[in-house]
Amino acid sequence: MTFQVGFDADLAVAVIIRCPLSFIDQVRLEADRIETCDNLNKLNYIAYNYHSQAGCVFRSQNDLTFAAILIENIVREYNEQPFKDYLIIRQSIAILFNLVARNLINSDTAALEEHSGEHLVMKIITYIQQHIKEPELTKIAKMAQYFKVSKNYFGEYFKKNIGVSYQDYLLDYRLKLVETRLQFSTMRLKEIASELRFNDESHLSKSFKKHRGMTPTAFRISTR
Repeated sequence: MTFQVGFDADLAVAVIIRCPLSFIDQVRLEADRIETCDNLNKLNYIAYNYHSQAGCVFRSQNDLTFAAILIENIVREYNEQPFKDYLIIRQSIAILFNLVARNLINSDTAALEEHSGEHLVMKIITYIQQHIKEPELTKIAKMAQYFKVSKNYFGEYFKKNIGVSYQDYLLDYRLKLVETRLQFSTMRLKEIASELRFNDESHLSKSFKKHRGMTPTAFRISTR
């Protein structure tokens, strides 16, 4: 993971954090699993949206300062041999993700205020990513009601602005989350299916193989 911590590109500092297997192995309790998955969701949101703004993602100087302090503390803790604590590192990274995601959302909202159509598309995408685990909230009827768009027009509007159908986008985003968990966590397939609201493990496996060309197990092996 690489973060720029200064507005001036010439003064930018890059920090790469490598998480060994021992870091993942500590994620045993259910609460820790939930926290880790939440962090993966935030990382997915950042990866999807960081390119929407040039330069540093931080538009708040206070958040920038806070982020710089967090990164310095992560590096310090990581180098604290042999007493480094991955719990401290993990929690610091979680706060950092929150800061980055918040600045992306605020920046996009401010930049798109004068373009109501583009702003609506961004709000729809953000809503989907926030509620991807709640299928009742992402049904077309519910989406149309929430965004005050005709139910019959919503699908057409989405495809026109995003380039793919609404249902295809939902499935593709869920499968991207599956890929992230397969690659970066030790979650069992049954747990992933339950978290991302697939009917069951078999449904997840069939969907993944159909759209990714390999089974989830084969994907996990190929990326380790």
